[in-house]
Amino acid sequence: MERTPGASLTNGAADLSKAEPFGLGPLAVDPPSRRIGDGARSEMLEPRVMRVLVALSDTPGRVLSSDDLIELCWDSQIVSDKAITRATSLLRHALEDMSGGVVRLETIPRVGFRLLPNGAESSGAASG
Repeated sequence: MERTPGASLTNGAADLSKAEPFGLGPLAVDPPSRRIGDGARSEMLEPRVMRVLVALSDTPGRVLSSDDLIELCWDSQIVSDKAITRATSLLRHALEDMSGGVVRLETIPRVGFRLLPNGAESSGAASG
C-alpha cells in the first residue's frame, strides 16, 4: 500500500504519537518515542527532526522541497533556511551513524531533499 505524502503527519506538524512505527532499511523508526535504532542501539531524535524523517519516509524516492517540509513539519509557519538546514543536518548525521551509510539523506541543490534507503544510487547531485 502506497503511503500518502505526510500521511503520518496529519494536520501538518501533528503530534508524533499518531504516527505509526516503520522500517527504513536496517533501521526501526518509532515516531511516538522519537527513536531510531539498528537493533543493537537506538538514538532519540528531536521532535522536528523526527517529523522531517517521517515526512521524507512518507514519500519514498521523491524529492521534498523546503516548502514541502515547512508545510508538513513546521505547520506552514515562517521558518528560516537555517532551521531547515539544522534539522536536515541532525537527521543526516543520525542516519549515517545508525545505518552505517545504508540510509542517506540526499540534498539536491535548489530543489530539496530525499531519502535514499538501502544504498540506492543518488542522482549525482551533491549530498551534504
